[in-house]
Amino acid sequence: MYLPVEVIHQPGQLYVAVQEITNSREIAVDTEANSRHRYPEQLCLIQLATLNKIFIVDTILLREIGPLKDMLLDASIMKVFHTAEYDIRSLNRHFGFQLCGVFDTAIAAQFIGITQFGLANLLNDLLGIIIGKSARLQKADWGRRPLSTEALVYAANDVRHLLELREFLNVKLRELGRI
Repeated sequence: MYLPVEVIHQPGQLYVAVQEITNSREIAVDTEANSRHRYPEQLCLIQLATLNKIFIVDTILLREIGPLKDMLLDASIMKVFHTAEYDIRSLNRHFGFQLCGVFDTAIAAQFIGITQFGLANLLNDLLGIIIGKSARLQKADWGRRPLSTEALVYAANDVRHLLELREFLNVKLRELGRI
């Protein structure tokens, strides 16, 4: 599924993006940090996707991301993560953000009996979508700038299909009476 990607590194871009995102009933969310390369770690990127667009918020270049706070707390907007625990802790630890209305695709997959619940596995097995999950990029120093095109594509792919995956898992959960 093609979605345009916007890298946000200026306050004006963030305000416009938040206005666009808050019109959505659900958003996909992921983060990238540099915990393998720096102590204490930095939260380097926040990836957000709607049905129409992917936003990559560069929290290294854009230090003030307060406009995201109310959106993440808004319970009327479903926040879809894959393995949310680390992301939620990071958003709270680094920016004091709290979240309401969270759907975790990894937990949902386990509730329907799936034992291989990595994102690439779920997308391939359930939706027939293949995404590249480079071990090199998983371990990359996300705090280094400029980010390569390859790194930005990798980051965008972490949220690109999450809303579609959530919909598929939600249907299965309902069928099993496990919603």
